[in-house]
Amino acid sequence: MIRPVNINPQDILLNFELYHMLKELKLENYRGFAHHIIPFKLLNVIVGANNAGKSSVVEALRITSFTVNRYKSLTYKRAPEWLDISGNYGVSPSIKNAEINFDSICNQYNNDQPAIITASFKDGSSVTTYLNKDAKVHSIIKSPKGKIISSKGDALKLDLPSINILPQVGPLQREEFML
Repeated sequence: MIRPVNINPQDILLNFELYHMLKELKLENYRGFAHHIIPFKLLNVIVGANNAGKSSVVEALRITSFTVNRYKSLTYKRAPEWLDISGNYGVSPSIKNAEINFDSICNQYNNDQPAIITASFKDGSSVTTYLNKDAKVHSIIKSPKGKIISSKGDALKLDLPSINILPQVGPLQREEFML
């Protein structure tokens, strides 16, 4: 016998989103951040004073999205020589036409080490993206169990949530009302 069950579709969606969402973003040697961790909730609004790093956080999410939104179709290869992490496999997503200023990508122009952006998800998976001043990018993706994804076959078994960035809002005009 089939019985109807009271299920609120919003509860299903909420549980799915909680499991498949960004938990935190870690920025190391990136722009104005030597080492900073940003926790995320279901809804996030980034506000702050001028020059506080809001645009840098949005840019870090955008850079992460280049890997997260395309990881199943990218080519997996060993980490490049400019990274001192030999043996690790990953991807180098295209950043062509991304309009990112790589001259100041590293904190206080510390170009000896790459800038590192790590996105950790609620399910335990993560994407760590390395960037250098020469506009080179390499990302290492880990499964929820911490296994490095080293092939398209492994990537197809993984279910990373997409990262979508809404347009940035500019500064308020003098006659606008501040909340």
